[in-house]
Amino acid sequence: MLGLSADMPEDYGIISVMLSIALLPFVFYCAFLAYLHFRKTPTVLNGSTDFTLLAWGLFGLITFGPGRLLIPIYVFAAWGVFTWVFWIGFYFLMTIAVARLFRYRLVIYHCQRELVLPPLYTRVRQIDPKTEWAGNVLSLHGLGVQWFVTCDQFGGHILFQLTNPAVKKSHLEMLHEQLATLCKTLEMPKNSIRWVWGTLAFGLLCISVGLLVKEFPTLIQDFSDHWVPR
Repeated sequence: MLGLSADMPEDYGIISVMLSIALLPFVFYCAFLAYLHFRKTPTVLNGSTDFTLLAWGLFGLITFGPGRLLIPIYVFAAWGVFTWVFWIGFYFLMTIAVARLFRYRLVIYHCQRELVLPPLYTRVRQIDPKTEWAGNVLSLHGLGVQWFVTCDQFGGHILFQLTNPAVKKSHLEMLHEQLATLCKTLEMPKNSIRWVWGTLAFGLLCISVGLLVKEFPTLIQDFSDHWVPR
């Protein structure tokens, strides 16, 4: 199951080690989100970066879950460690390809709508005096750019989505720069979601480390039985 041998028994110890390894990337992702929400100021991420972090956070769960359905066990026996090289490379390329679909998004973490959007509107009007709000749409008529703005008050983030994919890259970079500069001057109140991500990360880390430490001797013994010559 781990790619060490085709006839390795799928016992409880091996499954526990697999689960602990699969959880580690997701633990780091949850810890990163907790860090963002523990900061005093909001953080702006490009949509591609935001998706890439999520994709690699789910890497372990996908690899040892649906990913095993894509790679039969006999491939591990034939290719050995190169199977993992192929899988990581394939996952890396797929992540890059899908991340491009989110390149016209900007995400602000740890923020509140009423504290971010009014000063942002003032800043953008200095660049384009024809800027106006229309519902959830921020329209820069002078530049021909429209942003659809959605807010998740529970999650504490704001999403900016370009409605015109043919817009110039410089317009995206302009808004990113304005948001990043603005967020450095704002101090957000504390919210409860940071404790959710922090508790989740700490809990999963304890489970992962506990399983790994408990079954580590078994893993070493199985490795020795299958790879060390007698």
